[in-house]
Amino acid sequence: FYAGFAKHDIFSGLLLLVALQLVLAWRARPTTGRLIALAAALGLGLASSWPLQLLILPTVAFVLFVSRSRLSLRALASATATGLVVIVAMYGFVMVRASENPPLNWGGATTVGRLVALIDRVDFTPHGGIAPAGHAPAASGAGGGQPPSSQSGGAPSVIAPAAVTDNLSGYVTIFGRELGVLGLLLAAFGLLASLTRRRTAASYPLLITFLVNLIGATAVVDFGASDRGFDGDLVGEGFVLGCYFVLACWLAIGANELVGIVGGTRMAGRLRLAGRSRLFAPVAGAVLGAAVVVPLALGNWSVVHRDSKPFADRYGSTVLSELPPHAAIFILGAELTQPLVYRQVVYHQRPDVVVVAADGLSYGWYREQLSRRLGVSLPQATGDQPLDAARAIDAVARVRPVYLDPQAAQSLKGVIGYRPVGIVSQLASGHGSAYVSAPAQLEQRVLEAERQAGFPNHNWEVWPNDYVEQAEYGQAALEVARAYYEHRDFAGMRRALVNGLSVEPGDAVAERDLALLNRNGAGG
Repeated sequence: FYAGFAKHDIFSGLLLLVALQLVLAWRARPTTGRLIALAAALGLGLASSWPLQLLILPTVAFVLFVSRSRLSLRALASATATGLVVIVAMYGFVMVRASENPPLNWGGATTVGRLVALIDRVDFTPHGGIAPAGHAPAASGAGGGQPPSSQSGGAPSVIAPAAVTDNLSGYVTIFGRELGVLGLLLAAFGLLASLTRRRTAASYPLLITFLVNLIGATAVVDFGASDRGFDGDLVGEGFVLGCYFVLACWLAIGANELVGIVGGTRMAGRLRLAGRSRLFAPVAGAVLGAAVVVPLALGNWSVVHRDSKPFADRYGSTVLSELPPHAAIFILGAELTQPLVYRQVVYHQRPDVVVVAADGLSYGWYREQLSRRLGVSLPQATGDQPLDAARAIDAVARVRPVYLDPQAAQSLKGVIGYRPVGIVSQLASGHGSAYVSAPAQLEQRVLEAERQAGFPNHNWEVWPNDYVEQAEYGQAALEVARAYYEHRDFAGMRRALVNGLSVEPGDAVAERDLALLNRNGAGG
């Protein structure tokens, strides 16, 4: 899931595991080399994902403290110097690479100030302003529908310490959904065993790692505060990787203990009398493993099996194919912007098109980057995001034809005009949706886009595919219905609404407008 979503969590988690392994190895046999390797792993982790790696530091401090009699000042100084050199080297690379203006430039992190902003995740702080709009009605002027719910843009928000304890109960549900009830019970059994009869030098470091990671994720991103479902868990689980690694250890200990206990029962004794005692442990382990894994695999298969179709790639290719030469397209939402950039960078499709992240216009570095590429000065930002976006669009329209994706068009319809030409819309005069002279032609382009996307397909019903489905294809189908309505072609409108429901089953706007047509006896 994360590999397809360009997340760093797997690499960052590996560095956390390496650091944990090295600190335990140092405790078993303290050497300067192991301490230096630990510092290097910590430095790499702090450069990859400092919030996650920061949470392993209390564990490292605990191990060093309890073994302080074997810790030499010279080894500690060498390790500290190594860690600092690694951190400076990693962040120095970021600054040098960002200055070359590649497609990924870490938010223009070319100065110390911008580097600090990157580390502090300033660009992920909510600014208000442009927000994904609800689906516009196809037939009437009343608003309707709920906005597409992208779950990847959750911004960090520190919560009060008193609320941390209340939120911890949510983790039981989250971890249970990931590990299953049996897996969670085995992990709890393993925790008890690791602190009692199976206590080792790793027992307390594991417990500290788990608790610090749990509390840190709760305090920083409020993870576990509400049940967002399996999709929400997938998005936020990068913040609790440390917890999952420890749970895996406890689960293994618990399973081993349970097999050992059952092995001492009367049934195991009978097997020994039959000369088959050596088979008991592996068979019991296999049965227990199947009991944990098989229900999870069957129950969550449709949720996690998201890589069967390259839906985002098809969307990006379709949108680029609809644009004229040297166009600029304004898109609202990272999940909708990045597939186009990916097509341009990896497949070199339509490099003449400028893809503008409309929600990035709040940032000075991004406006400067656009100005350099387009050769046009963007107006000074006022802090009013819809107005700033409209002014930026007007400036770009002087040098390039401007288009918008459906979500950006809906969000900015109060300050700009647009005319649907397919999945995308062309900038038009006035405000809101402009008159479409040929609804049938628009309908055919939208249907062709749907065909290329593979509709209907149940894989479109899981996040993040359903976000693209709602924000782009579902809204495009409603625009076709609106165009037919303006021509008073109710049969065409009905056809477009039925098609919209095949793309996005249960869409409230399409169902409402179909009900209006039925009550009025229009459209057949």
